[in-house]
Amino acid sequence: MAIAPEDAERRIRAKRINERLKLLAGSVNTVGLTVLGAAVLVPFIGGTFTPAALVWILLAVGLHSVAQVLLSWLRSED
Repeated sequence: MAIAPEDAERRIRAKRINERLKLLAGSVNTVGLTVLGAAVLVPFIGGTFTPAALVWILLAVGLHSVAQVLLSWLRSED
């Protein structure tokens, strides 16, 4: 079955957008994991847990949530 040129262009556009969204979501998630790692390791090594560490952990969870929302914006490539 042949694909109409308009459909082919739409699929290519959707694929480009999806790949960019996945790259952005992966980057945001990586930053979130880095923040989480620092929020846990720094107080562990220093031996003191401060309220600031909780703020950093919440920031990491927020970044992970943003990455999940970005992935929900993926478009259908069919």
